[in-house]
Amino acid sequence: MAFQSLRLKFMIIFFTFFLIPFGLLTFFSISISKQMMKKGTIDHLQNLVEVKETAIEQWLKERVRDGKTIAESREIKSLDPKRIEPFLSLIKHFERAYLDIWVVNLKGQIISGSENPVKTSFAKEEWFQRAIKEGDFISVPTSALEAQSSQPTITIAVSIKNSEGHIIGVLRELVVLTYIYELISESKLGETGKFFIVHPQGQFVLHSRSIELLREGAAKVSYFEKIPPEEAYTGVYKDYNGNEVLGSWKWIPGLRCYLIAEQETQEAFLDINVLIKNATIIFIISSFFILRIS
Repeated sequence: MAFQSLRLKFMIIFFTFFLIPFGLLTFFSISISKQMMKKGTIDHLQNLVEVKETAIEQWLKERVRDGKTIAESREIKSLDPKRIEPFLSLIKHFERAYLDIWVVNLKGQIISGSENPVKTSFAKEEWFQRAIKEGDFISVPTSALEAQSSQPTITIAVSIKNSEGHIIGVLRELVVLTYIYELISESKLGETGKFFIVHPQGQFVLHSRSIELLREGAAKVSYFEKIPPEEAYTGVYKDYNGNEVLGSWKWIPGLRCYLIAEQETQEAFLDINVLIKNATIIFIISSFFILRIS
């Protein structure tokens, strides 16, 4: 009896001074590791979005600079269709991003560049008015539903000035967003990750599954109806398929659209769940063997 009583006391002391502290230490270690790993996962997703957004902005600025360079050429400034046509054909041959390039006079009439010339005046179009007033303009891209080509497009318009600095017309470029599509498609976020671009109202602009989504009737996301749009946002929410995802948004000023990256939480936080599971198993097995030995 005395031996059993002593053994019981020893087990109580052992439980109090070793097992409980060991359990608390394990718990706090797992909690800290979980927070660090979760922060690392979120930071990684945010960094990916920021890098892609910066690359898109840089590409847009290059397209505007190209437009200004073209508009400053002697051929364009001449407003002579015979000089302009061969020059624009050469540009479109080397730069496949341009679906079409127009030269428009101050009356809004196409001088050269359109494959199907029309006599309609474009003087009241936003791109024409903004190019005249501000020097250059980038339109909001067409949505996946409105896109007439396989890829959405944007319009870049640049004012044409003569040698005295007076505006004599507008250069209008129709640019396909193939580069941006390839840029966001090449990113890998596991099996469930995806990048896409949407309008502020939620309509899809670029998505690797645009055709499938349109067939399914999913032409937009409803995120901005539930979460106030911000320049940047990262959080956990339900995606357009009803799956819980870790998502990160970034506003693209040049496109006036959002770049969004998403990954299902089950996959995004898989390493964290594995850590908790393994640590729990190790704690239980260790405690069992220590108690057996004691």
